[in-house]
Amino acid sequence: MRVERGRLTAIFDPSFAFLREIALDGEELFRGVGFVARDANWGTPTLRGVATFAESPDSFVVESSGELTEGDLQWRLRWTVSAAAVEVEGHWTSRSGFTTNRTGFVVQHSLGAARGRRVEIDHPDGAKEGQCFTALTLR
Repeated sequence: MRVERGRLTAIFDPSFAFLREIALDGEELFRGVGFVARDANWGTPTLRGVATFAESPDSFVVESSGELTEGDLQWRLRWTVSAAAVEVEGHWTSRSGFTTNRTGFVVQHSLGAARGRRVEIDHPDGAKEGQCFTALTLR
């Protein structure tokens, strides 16, 4: 499902757990932002969700939720897309636990928007590290 607010456009995946092709004036800023769960073997179980929508002239709000069929995980997200920002808030719980290598948000940077740009990495211990996205061009 494609959403547009002002100069910002994006596409929700069918589960409404991932927002893709986030662009401003047609230039992709992020390839995607979304919620993922990786199983013990780094597999990606399908997230099936249901969603509700609220729309105003200024923003588009999607609330999605679901339950992972391959493990004990319940999730819900609230997306707000406006002309000035994309915001997502997530909550996930497990009653009995499940084996995972990664569960949480993933940000996929657009190569065109990020190539050669500086980024600051904040580590859990409070340390900060400056890096640059690779400027390598593949042919």
